[in-house]
Amino acid sequence: MSAFTSLYSQNISVEIRFANPDRDRKYVSSFSMLTLKDLMKRAHVNSILITSTYRSEEEQARVMLSNLKPGPGSMYAGPGRQVEQVGKRYAEERQTIQDGIAHGFDPNRPLPRLTETREQVECKMALQIHALERHKGVGCVSRHQQNPSVINVIDVDPMHLAPPNKLIAFIKELTKSASIQRIGLPGGVTPFSRKHFTESVRCLHVEILQVGDYPTNSNVA
Repeated sequence: MSAFTSLYSQNISVEIRFANPDRDRKYVSSFSMLTLKDLMKRAHVNSILITSTYRSEEEQARVMLSNLKPGPGSMYAGPGRQVEQVGKRYAEERQTIQDGIAHGFDPNRPLPRLTETREQVECKMALQIHALERHKGVGCVSRHQQNPSVINVIDVDPMHLAPPNKLIAFIKELTKSASIQRIGLPGGVTPFSRKHFTESVRCLHVEILQVGDYPTNSNVA
């Protein structure tokens, strides 16, 4: 990077927004904010939207159930798949009802009713997360549950990155930073670094180490 490019990047105005500021802003450190802003300037990115940071067991269960689809395939390792199994029946029933609504009602084939409420299923999934963490450690299901004083785990919505054509440039700058441990790529983006893994949902997942190099669980989103 030339001296001129470096000077120009420092003059770029950048903005970090939060989809849910009351819930998430307190879990992103000043160090992480400065790191992201510096990398945004280098990539000529003006604005990003953070959609998720640290998650409690209940919040993680809610997110997993929202993303859960019937059939095979998962973005999680073993413990996460165990949690997904708790919500599998609900997801299948929900999909059947949604398909029935989309294709019109058939009086001869009434739509099924949900066996359990969403709240009941989320509660069971949260209890399963708690049980797994007691045996395998906090963060075994998702890195979003790890201690934010050790590592900030942040999801960025690529659809709200501005300008939109700077997504790859931003990912490349994230890759260069020693503070970024791993990057989860949105579906359709090809990994080009060992730091990258591809997620099954549309978000840019960024893991920023805080003070010190702490061990973390691998293969979880």
